[in-house]
Amino acid sequence: MKTEFSFIIGIDTKIMISISDLPLRFNYYYEPTEKLHKFDEATASFITGEAQIILEQDILDGIVLSFEGTLKKVVSNNLPLPNTIKAGNAGSELNMMLNDMSGLNMKPYWVWSSLERTHTLLYNYENKIYLEISPGCPDLFTDKSARTINKLFKEFMKTYKPYFVTEIPIETAKQWLEQSEQIIQMINL
Repeated sequence: MKTEFSFIIGIDTKIMISISDLPLRFNYYYEPTEKLHKFDEATASFITGEAQIILEQDILDGIVLSFEGTLKKVVSNNLPLPNTIKAGNAGSELNMMLNDMSGLNMKPYWVWSSLERTHTLLYNYENKIYLEISPGCPDLFTDKSARTINKLFKEFMKTYKPYFVTEIPIETAKQWLEQSEQIIQMINL
């Protein structure tokens, strides 16, 4: 069994933050208890239909605080993309930044990354809120030569396409923010 928090996007699409229940719960620093703790291991996933993509696996506090902090900014329309980037291209630009091929700082829009090389971004574009889930370049952080990595990156970018991009209505984003704040309050009591 798991404790799950759903952030609904559409009829069969959501972001789910899940924490294993006892006895499977893992806490990075303390003996797990029935009560959720900020150091409990959690997983953020994107679920659409039967498909699931792991977005992040970390301590519950880290996952929720990152999401909540970015949501505060986009709800206030304080996280606009640079004029040179359109909605749906933020993941591409993030990959270029990670490969030292972009002078733009995409870190403010970057919510999560997984070991499976999936990036989650939230941002404002034309006064609207967007969620973008994109692939990361494989082999970027390996011990392969710079020349090999550069070649692999160029091949990756030729076929690059985000996994998912959608506009998030402001009311939905406000609801997600409220949910995030409730989780933070619950784990910090």
